[in-house]
Amino acid sequence: MGSDGENHPSGAVYSLRGSAPGVTTKNTISFGPGSLGRSTTGYLRLGQDMLS
Repeated sequence: MGSDGENHPSGAVYSLRGSAPGVTTKNTISFGPGSLGRSTTGYLRLGQDMLS
């Protein structure tokens, strides 16, 4: 799931897991610009293309 305005507006990407009853947040993984070695300043909009 992309969240292009998360953390004013650096953006983030989340990976949610599925289970028999549906989507769950257990063991969710998230990526932001800093965790990918990118700058955390400016308008990066990480995840924006996933929302289109």
